[in-house]
Amino acid sequence: MNSIKTILVFLILAVIFSGCVQTNTTTNQNNSDTTNKSMQKEMNEMMNEMHGFNIKEIAKHNSEKDCWLLINGKVYDVTGFEETHSGGKAILEGCGKDATALFESRPMGSGTPHSDNARELLSEFYIGNLN
Repeated sequence: MNSIKTILVFLILAVIFSGCVQTNTTTNQNNSDTTNKSMQKEMNEMMNEMHGFNIKEIAKHNSEKDCWLLINGKVYDVTGFEETHSGGKAILEGCGKDATALFESRPMGSGTPHSDNARELLSEFYIGNLN
């Protein structure tokens, strides 16, 4: 099964990068850079969705220096984010485990679910799904 995923990833990469031909003009270069970044982001998202983690692997990332959260079946690497997290180190309570209830209820904070802004920010830390 992993070999099929690997082949699919390489095929996707080949198709994406084959369409990334750039010209030498400044205007086209700027447009191409924007297009390439967008395409690379889409490719990274597809690869992340294909990669799954099991709960034992997630559990290994349970410290301030290596913190993964499982929220609603998706895995997020939030290592270092406690420095800018508005709730401070409260985020560390979820390291290495299913933090869905913590995220949805903020028991050490307001007791309410996280905002839409927090949910959008969370997507930036997404690394894959729970198998």
